[in-house]
Amino acid sequence: VLLTCAWHARSSDAFAQRHGATVWAPDPSAVTLDSPVHALGDGDRSVGGVLVCDSGAPAPNREVAYRLDRRVLVVGDLIAAVDGRLTIAPAEWYRETAATRSWHESHSRSAVRRLLEPAPATVLCAHGRVDSPNAVAQLRRQVAE
Repeated sequence: VLLTCAWHARSSDAFAQRHGATVWAPDPSAVTLDSPVHALGDGDRSVGGVLVCDSGAPAPNREVAYRLDRRVLVVGDLIAAVDGRLTIAPAEWYRETAATRSWHESHSRSAVRRLLEPAPATVLCAHGRVDSPNAVAQLRRQVAE
């Protein structure tokens, strides 16, 4: 079970116990489960060759994305689908602390640019549905500004 962020843990504990799976997260100390939670850091490939890409967001919004291969990127909350298009997550998702507000305002674009290199063909996001066949190209243009 690969968590993109602590608050996405939800039923991962029940899933891990039912299937004998291991839970991995960017900040295990922020995840409260009965199952052990193992740490994953930027550049890590210890889980089936999946590349971990840390967004750089500070706690409590620390999150990672997973590059399954050069063509598929799985993200939690940093990128969302709004009206069928990929976009940087809304600023209100990063309002818990002054540090997270500041990070979103000054670093979210560069974090998304980094996640999109090399350009994946597909971005799977936790929120929303992507309808546009050009969603990744549209997002790249948005963060290039």
